[in-house]
Amino acid sequence: DSEAAKFAQAEREQRQRDSQAEESIVATERALQEASLEASKHESRIQDATKAISRLEEEAKTLARAAPDLDALVRGLRENEAALSAEGNDARLRRLEARQEEIGRRRHDL
Repeated sequence: DSEAAKFAQAEREQRQRDSQAEESIVATERALQEASLEASKHESRIQDATKAISRLEEEAKTLARAAPDLDALVRGLRENEAALSAEGNDARLRRLEARQEEIGRRRHDL
């Protein structure tokens, strides 16, 4: 009888340890899942940040090239404006000369 009671006690203690071990395993698995999810979120943030950095680096390169390009564009615009202005002046001069000739002919006709 004493042996059976010891065996029953040992069996109860073993079931209790088994139950505690199972609870510990479940808690550990849950913690692992949470850690994996958190790691996945961080990995996603890292990828997003890496893409953003790449875009910013490309924009910086574009902006670095933009200043000389803008300077060249402004110079070109000024040159074109000067050329158009000169053409406009030439056209005005030709019109004035033609008008002077017309006035001269009229005066001669009178």
